[in-house]
Amino acid sequence: MKKRDQNPIKSERSVFEVFVKNVIDTSRNLVLRPNNKKLLQESSVFCMAPWTHIHVVPPGKTFPCCASGHRHDLAIGDLKKAGETLKDSWNSERMRRLRRDMLAGRKNELCERCHKYEELGKESERKWFNDGFKKYYSRVEKTNIDGSLDEFKPYYLDIRFSNTCNLKCRICLHELSSAWYNDSIELGLIPKNTDRKVFPTSNQELLWPQVRPLLNSLDRIHFAGGEPLLMEEHYMVLDELIRLGKTKITITYNTNFSRLIFKNRDVLDLWKKFDEVHVFASLDGMGEKGDYMRKGQKWEEVEKNRIRLMEECPHVKFCINATVSLMNVLHIPEFYKDWYKRGLIGPNDINLYLLFNPSYYSVQTLPKDIKKQVTEAYRNFEEEYLNKFEDDVSKVKTHFKSIIEFMNEKDMDELTDLRTATRSLDKIRKESFIETFPELAEVILE
Repeated sequence: MKKRDQNPIKSERSVFEVFVKNVIDTSRNLVLRPNNKKLLQESSVFCMAPWTHIHVVPPGKTFPCCASGHRHDLAIGDLKKAGETLKDSWNSERMRRLRRDMLAGRKNELCERCHKYEELGKESERKWFNDGFKKYYSRVEKTNIDGSLDEFKPYYLDIRFSNTCNLKCRICLHELSSAWYNDSIELGLIPKNTDRKVFPTSNQELLWPQVRPLLNSLDRIHFAGGEPLLMEEHYMVLDELIRLGKTKITITYNTNFSRLIFKNRDVLDLWKKFDEVHVFASLDGMGEKGDYMRKGQKWEEVEKNRIRLMEECPHVKFCINATVSLMNVLHIPEFYKDWYKRGLIGPNDINLYLLFNPSYYSVQTLPKDIKKQVTEAYRNFEEEYLNKFEDDVSKVKTHFKSIIEFMNEKDMDELTDLRTATRSLDKIRKESFIETFPELAEVILE
């Protein structure tokens, strides 16, 4: 029997050497990359995220970034396990394997979403990380042969401190929104003895002592949820950053943008103290369509908040992050035009994200005749509207094109599941999909 190779990298060495010379410095037990252009610009798999970032979701699972799909079976760690910490996730077997795969030029299943976006010609998180964190490339050269890093010092954190949220969006679920709790129980999606609030650790007091020491070395921190503007921990972090004098740090948010005041804290008063704040507002549509998709949202309050932000914190960068599903795919162009016309966004202040789950809400589930209608509408939108901009809106064009390409890539047969889920939730919430989206009535009517 052939003796099993004890060195996890030895069998990969030939792949390394093809990719770039002088890959391994055995005298120091390090992986070397003297020519960073090979990785940062030419590699189709390499990403700086596993060397600079760590991401935690409310159920306690840890990931290399938020684009890694949140599949629990692929998590790099689990803070709910007794004694497990963020530091353990940093050098877990799955995280080490990810680093080795990236250095070897191999795709890893954690990165499927970025690869999919790149296939569609859309900018990915991978490319964003490589551009934004290339200054820390020297850390890659300090990678041990087994994929581990001796120093636990992320430069970018994305910690979701709980599932606390005031909205129950159609495309969400209980582990990411406490507002989903009652509906989830009534629909039989979670056991009745499930806790309403979901926290990353079994004891709420265990996470803050791990996060606090990391704040002083950060370049960037991201808040999402749940709804981060309604979490105590979010304000604890901002207060600590101010105390440390870290007001030049980049702070970013995914927020439903429905509430700017929490208890006695007005978040605008805090944002005024930081040089760079980016708000990515999770808004999928305006008016009754938007309020249906994001149950609990009051559209007039969202618009008031946007105006107030522009008046009081003009330095805060604002962008819409819209998740495109079959519900809003026909509505998005009108939403974009309305907010641009009113000066609420600039020409490039929208990002379109493909909905993958729940899959029955995917645009790939649409009947062929509606897909044809969407395709024609988007082409007309580009020709008659986007092409008339004096500004470069190539990014926006790419986002809209990626929706069409993804939608027409395949036809998913999930209308039965869509109808069951929609009717059940409509009954509980006393809403009507058909009245809200009459243009999509055929997807619900049998």
